[in-house]
Amino acid sequence: MGIEIATSEDIAEIKKMMVGLATQVQTLTQVVEAQRKEQMPEWLTVKEAATYLRLTPDTIRRKVRAGHFDTRREGKNILIARSCVLEQSNN
Repeated sequence: MGIEIATSEDIAEIKKMMVGLATQVQTLTQVVEAQRKEQMPEWLTVKEAATYLRLTPDTIRRKVRAGHFDTRREGKNILIARSCVLEQSNN
């Protein structure tokens, strides 16, 4: 069993493949994020917003009281604008 030594050409080819793979991963990530945003309703409940942002519902309610979200009421439920939730997810 012999040992193979990579040449500089081999390393250059591997780097080229890695750049191509990184570009593909970035593109796929963007596609998945766009699809997820399209599937999200225009108005989210506190629980939905908390799940999406990986926060507790209590934290979301505190942020609502502090004015971090555009909200509306539907009966007893607080609904939060999708655009605000997406904006918070980018921070």
